Amino acid sequence: MNDARALAGLRVKPLEWVKHPERDAWRVDTMLGTYKVFAITSPVSWTFDGGFAAVGGKIDLFAASPEAAKAAAQADYEARILSAIDRLAAPEGVGLTRYTMSADTLIFTASPAGEWVRHEDAAAALAAERKHRERAEKRCANLDEALDDAAGSVADESRRVREYWQRKLTTAEAERDALKAALAPVLASLVAAISVLERSAEEGAPANLVVASDKMFRQMIDDYHRAVQTGRDAALSKTQGGG
Repeated sequence: MNDARALAGLRVKPLEWVKHPERDAWRVDTMLGTYKVFAITSPVSWTFDGGFAAVGGKIDLFAASPEAAKAAAQADYEARILSAIDRLAAPEGVGLTRYTMSADTLIFTASPAGEWVRHEDAAAALAAERKHRERAEKRCANLDEALDDAAGSVADESRRVREYWQRKLTTAEAERDALKAALAPVLASLVAAISVLERSAEEGAPANLVVASDKMFRQMIDDYHRAVQTGRDAALSKTQGGG
């Protein structure tokens, strides 16, 4: 590439060669045609086939090595591409180079940094391009900020939901433990009462006579009543409290 093209930001992309899976042969298909390099036999050769309608449509030449053949093909490709570009005089006082694309006769401006815009006034065009880029960057920054805010909101809501259900679980576990504690005496009293009734049936005697004394019997009855009341209160509290 010469210095004039480099300063104007022009560059022809390098050919991307694809090697044959079994042989020392390479090819690349371009918009202009197909280039091939053959190193199967000596000497190495390279070809170009641009189709029936192409000017200089077919080339078949030799080279010293596959690398030299690829370099020659690259040079031919660049020459064909650049033949469609006409260089014009630089605008007065702007320091830019203008090129007319022969394919559609459109005027482009190019800065040394390689910025291209379709415009006659290069300075105005580059200023408009910078303004457009600044607006785009601002929109991107605003979008990034909005996405960050949304992500933060989602994280906060997720934390609130997690904390809410953790509290619900902790409360449910505490209520379960309290209910178990209240019902344990009820179960013990029921077991004791069943035992007294069974002994009463076996001995054919009233229930108050199968225990050590009437006082103990009355104490047992009082304990049963208290246990049942405690269990009833716990169950009603759970139900009426909506837990």
